[in-house]
Amino acid sequence: MKNNFILTALLTTSLSLGVQSADIDKGKDKGKSDFSYDPVSKSVVSKYLGKVFLIKGQATAYSSKGGKSQIKDQSKVFPGDKITTAPKSMVKIEMIDSTVITIAPRSEFEFAKWDYRKKSDRNGTFKLLKGRIRSHIKVKNAGKSSLDYKVRHVSMGIRGTRVLANAYTRSDKVKVSHVVVLSGKTEVYDSVADRKLKLEEGQEYISFLRPDGSLLRQTQSKLSPARIKELKAGDKNERKYFRPFVNYISAKNSSKVASEAEASSSQPPKRNSSRNKRNSKKKSWKKTLNQLNQR
Repeated sequence: MKNNFILTALLTTSLSLGVQSADIDKGKDKGKSDFSYDPVSKSVVSKYLGKVFLIKGQATAYSSKGGKSQIKDQSKVFPGDKITTAPKSMVKIEMIDSTVITIAPRSEFEFAKWDYRKKSDRNGTFKLLKGRIRSHIKVKNAGKSSLDYKVRHVSMGIRGTRVLANAYTRSDKVKVSHVVVLSGKTEVYDSVADRKLKLEEGQEYISFLRPDGSLLRQTQSKLSPARIKELKAGDKNERKYFRPFVNYISAKNSSKVASEAEASSSQPPKRNSSRNKRNSKKKSWKKTLNQLNQR
């Protein structure tokens, strides 16, 4: 009887350990599903390209395979995913190469292509379909690898910098692509204007398209030191706060570049313009009457 009791206890313990072992193995297999082996670099590479570490409001991820999911803190982002943000919602993503991408409210951003070997050796294509983003590329590319940000018809080839971008359609149906370089340098190509240029720290490029897709206007200018400091927002912790985005340019300010439009929006409107016109009309009327009297 005593021997049977000992045997039963041993069997129970063995079964228990077997279940725990099976659970551990399943956990390992589940973890391995996020990684693959790269025979070229002879290293284990992550299948996902980044994780969400800060979110406000609601955002949705659409996978290239047709799936749809609500984004939460620590949600993984995979190549081909498109992220959309609701009004008053923002998302911050830290990629495995240490790049931090912030997506503004009412925006659509697509991680179109991603080929990663190591932080300084990766190829990526990202598309801002609508709205605004910030991107802090902390590690420069080595060799022939490249990171391309497409803002509709304007693309940026980046090797290590901080950039902001806007893509939107104004009330007059004019399509605007707007890029700003806060630090470093970047090469810009406007496919509609067929123009290549280099932007340095504090410079911006804006391209306006008519509703039919033809080029309306393009501008390249430099932001004021005060505006650059404001956009950098170095006093805000990147891990805890959302830093500012570049403002939209309304149809009312279509003849001005962004920095001029933003500066003018903070100034009070001129109130005496109509009064001056009436005074000029009165003076001209009196002058004409005097001339008639003299005659």
